Amino acid sequence: MSSTVEKMLEFIKSRTGTAMPETVSGESVMQDEKGYVFLKLSISVHKDIITQAGYYASEEIPIDTAAAMAAVTVLMKDKAIMAAALLGTKDIEDALEFDDVARAENEQAIKIAEMMMKECLRNYSAKYNAAREDRLKKRAEC
Repeated sequence: MSSTVEKMLEFIKSRTGTAMPETVSGESVMQDEKGYVFLKLSISVHKDIITQAGYYASEEIPIDTAAAMAAVTVLMKDKAIMAAALLGTKDIEDALEFDDVARAENEQAIKIAEMMMKECLRNYSAKYNAAREDRLKKRAEC
């Protein structure tokens, strides 16, 4: 068994990143038109630091995608929002210890994980900015 497969199985067997945050500050969801959730990534943030990151993957999700999502949770945890926003496909591949062959074979899984991460961070930022705008409006009214 290649080290790449071993690393993916290690993430999956240890259930890395499968504990969802109690308080969700931002999330991204991949679901069908009926609302069935295939993939979800959630983060909890305190003072601009991601304190928790977790993912859910349905049974239909391939192991490489689940492993990439697990790697994303490891990469994001304890990072500032701005630092997490700089993470990309290479970081995910490195966390999974992918060689050139594994990078090519698992390219789609890595791109999905990166897309979920970026959407989660965008949704967090939108929620944060809306709350900030409300606070400023209330302050101006006083």
